[in-house]
Amino acid sequence: MFSMLPQELFQLNEELSKVDQLLDDEAFMEPFTKRFRTRTGRATVPVEVYIRLMYLKHRYELGYETLVKEVADSIKWRTFCRLQLDDPVPDSTTLIKSTKRYGEDTIKELNELLVRKAKEKKIIRGRKLRVDSTVVEADIHYPTDSSILADGIRVITRTVKKLKETGSKEAQGFVDHTRKVKKRLYKLAQILKSNRKKGEPKKEQIQKITAEIKVVAEEVVSSAEDVRSKLGSHPVAEKLDQQTGLLKEIIDQTEKVLAGQRHIPRRIVSFFDPEAHPIKKGKMSKPVEFGRKLNVAVTEEQVVTDYNLQNGNPPDSDLLIPAVEAHTRLVGKPRAVTADVIYGEPSQINRDGDIKNWYTCPWPQER
Repeated sequence: MFSMLPQELFQLNEELSKVDQLLDDEAFMEPFTKRFRTRTGRATVPVEVYIRLMYLKHRYELGYETLVKEVADSIKWRTFCRLQLDDPVPDSTTLIKSTKRYGEDTIKELNELLVRKAKEKKIIRGRKLRVDSTVVEADIHYPTDSSILADGIRVITRTVKKLKETGSKEAQGFVDHTRKVKKRLYKLAQILKSNRKKGEPKKEQIQKITAEIKVVAEEVVSSAEDVRSKLGSHPVAEKLDQQTGLLKEIIDQTEKVLAGQRHIPRRIVSFFDPEAHPIKKGKMSKPVEFGRKLNVAVTEEQVVTDYNLQNGNPPDSDLLIPAVEAHTRLVGKPRAVTADVIYGEPSQINRDGDIKNWYTCPWPQER
């Protein structure tokens, strides 16, 4: 039946055709095969299918669920991903698990192989390099001290509840405070809503409710630690240790905020993603973003030769030399490097002397 379809439906456009030819090289399988040689367990997504799916995802900036739908509906994209018309497209959750399983090191090595191949085929020359940073936003709600505390209380309560359901005697004395916290969050939302209408901040009321939630969080930590002490080497014990430890840190930073300290180094903005941090990039629409800093080196052909995802918000100038060194190792020394002026701050750049002494090519900078 499929042979009756016009062949034009299966023909890739020029871009996908070139990428398909590049990815046919067996070298791109090496980062996966040398790390994952196991033949046991459930069958997973074939590597060649996974790589092509990830290319489409990043090329067109798609989410996992959207990617799956688009590939399922497109004959050309199915052809590119080496999927037959009657083959099921891997589920979005399967792709997410595969990405976590392969890890960042494997994906970075894959990118380096692709850059080397593009250089070998003279697709890129790499004579001009642009280094810039952006923020990869974490998938979290807007953080407030009260909401982060509430998240910690809810998660720890859920963990102990599951323990109770197994019939564990150690968890029977634990009290669920989530309703109490919900009432306070609702009251806080009402205060904030009335503030927007009247234009009058009610800082004292907000701080009072936040302090009340903090007290509840302290009670939950104390009760959870009591449960933990009775568990011994139970599998849930380690999870409780992590959760109570994190909530303690959030309680501590909340105390500092209530005391008037606004600048807290490495402030936690999410109970679910504690490595996410507030980052200011000078955007009018988003004065503060929450996530991680991504430093990217891009050639004049718009090919990424190096990327570095940083926890926190390190100075941009600390990221310049490593990016140029990585590009030089893969492609060769660029003739010109362009970066924002902040990358050239002497106080940060002088690692082995002035950067112009370290690097002899022109060093244009743009604001």
